[in-house]
Amino acid sequence: MSSGATASRRYRGSTKESTSSKARAIESALMNKARQGKLTGRMESATLAEFSLRFLDWVDGTRLEAKTKRYYHTRLEVAREDTNLEDAHWSRHDR
Repeated sequence: MSSGATASRRYRGSTKESTSSKARAIESALMNKARQGKLTGRMESATLAEFSLRFLDWVDGTRLEAKTKRYYHTRLEVAREDTNLEDAHWSRHDR
């Protein structure tokens, strides 16, 4: 995890590199882009509906017991009925 500050804004994130030298090179390139105003900004967060579909795909691909898988599918189905997941963004609910 690296962090840097550019124009009074702090950016945090991972370069997903295992070696420190590669991570520093990527960090340096990103900091230069930020200084030049070439970064597009934050990515739009996934909606809960999008996340729930990815989550259920993950659940289905695990070795969880059938009862556990059914529980996750059922609870998300109830959540979809109770709320409008299409408009709810994950980043607004993760704090």
